[in-house]
Amino acid sequence: MSDITGKVIQILPEQRFNGKNGEVVKNQFVIEHRMQYKKKAVFGVLGEDKWKQMNVVQGADVQVSFDVEAKIGRAVQQECRD
Repeated sequence: MSDITGKVIQILPEQRFNGKNGEVVKNQFVIEHRMQYKKKAVFGVLGEDKWKQMNVVQGADVQVSFDVEAKIGRAVQQECRD
């Protein structure tokens, strides 16, 4: 698990889509952080209840704990094989 601290500079529009077990709500927010240089990172939260519990407010200083997870698309997989 990693942590990052920064200021919430943007809350992106809510996204809703159908998953295997019904409707899924995804919310994302952008923070600006200073590790070595000023950089931005986007974090996503799945689940309307979790989002409300977090109470993310634009302009607030936050500390985010996260696990890195990545998915490779088909185009990238094909390039890796070539």
